Amino acid sequence: MVNLLLNVLTILIGVFIYYIFVFNKQVHDKYQKPLIGFVAIVSIVLCMIFPAENINDYLYDLRVIPFIIGAIYGGRNVGGVLLVAFILSQYILIGSGTGFYLTIFQGLLLLIFTHIVSPNFKSYSIRKKHLIGLAFLLVSWIVNVLNHFFFMPHTLDYYFLSILIFHSVTLLLTYSLVIHIIEYIRQNQKMQEEINEIEKLRVISELAASVSHEVRNPLTVTKGFLQLLKDNEITYDKRKEYLDYSLCELDRAKAIITGYLTYAKPSNGNALTSIEVSREIDKVFQVLMPYALMRGVELSVENIMEVYVIGDPKKFQQCIVNIVKNAIEAMNEGGKVIVNTKLKHQTLILSIQDFGEGMSKQEISLLGLPFYSTKETGTGLGIMVAYSIIKSMGWKVEIKSRESVGTTFFLEIPLSNSNSKSYIS
Repeated sequence: MVNLLLNVLTILIGVFIYYIFVFNKQVHDKYQKPLIGFVAIVSIVLCMIFPAENINDYLYDLRVIPFIIGAIYGGRNVGGVLLVAFILSQYILIGSGTGFYLTIFQGLLLLIFTHIVSPNFKSYSIRKKHLIGLAFLLVSWIVNVLNHFFFMPHTLDYYFLSILIFHSVTLLLTYSLVIHIIEYIRQNQKMQEEINEIEKLRVISELAASVSHEVRNPLTVTKGFLQLLKDNEITYDKRKEYLDYSLCELDRAKAIITGYLTYAKPSNGNALTSIEVSREIDKVFQVLMPYALMRGVELSVENIMEVYVIGDPKKFQQCIVNIVKNAIEAMNEGGKVIVNTKLKHQTLILSIQDFGEGMSKQEISLLGLPFYSTKETGTGLGIMVAYSIIKSMGWKVEIKSRESVGTTFFLEIPLSNSNSKSYIS
């Protein structure tokens, strides 16, 4: 009984070893079939070294299981190699005799069987795979009985038949167990590959949508300035200013496309500079003022300190533009967006407050997820990109909101050393 369990364990270990190498991508595709053959041969030899029973110089073990499994999943060439190993192992370990000739006959029967079913076996349902094993093992059992009837009739007693039945049942159960485990692993592997493909498509979809969203912002601003240029009463200086802003926004759109989106390329190891907050906030307001006026929203600054913080100027602008634009869109019937700053130790607290519909705690917890938005026509990508910038810059964000009252974003940004203009993250 111990050797029987050892046979089963040997076969299962071979299966697990193969799939461990395959799952970890340590074996190239062209070496997978040789690996199947090698594992099957080792299992065959070990099963013969530790037989379950030895009756009348005939070994009863589970060697046919790795033969069948290896030949079916490895293909016809592997099956031929396994037949040679099957016969040589019997001759070297046991020697010639009645058992040896029975092994040859049994090996040829196995080869013919696996040669027929192996090309399409992987496409069969698991039920059909079990039935195939049952049919073959039944035929194998009948062959064994007939062999003993013609060549060793003196062994056909109650004890022998009970051992043979027990051995056949054990073969069937072991075969079913191994097939079930292999198919379970293969299904999980296939499912994982499908999940990986879906994840790739999801990432591509998010990137495409994010790029579209981010490029649309500067294009919308540019469109606003170009529409203002239609007014014939605009002075030359104003016209030049609007053109400069339009060109600047087009450059920003180009930078977004070239960079393939900020959140896809975190700024690890990039040089960060000292950002003058008041100047960058002024640029943001100049860019968003036409959009705010179009929606009837007032942009207001309160106590904007002339301090320097650590970060990337372009990403700082992009982050603030996204949050302020989101605040503008949170108020359907006009309103006011207030930007404020205060110092806390060596940190600047930059707040962006709107008086829109507000959010619940659950809605706040979902902010930053792709395609989640509290607005009917929103995509949630603007806040997602803003969150990515905040994370990549090493800043912190806190959101306070009350439904029907409004929302405030608090950004905690480290102050820079006034004597230094460049930092390395």
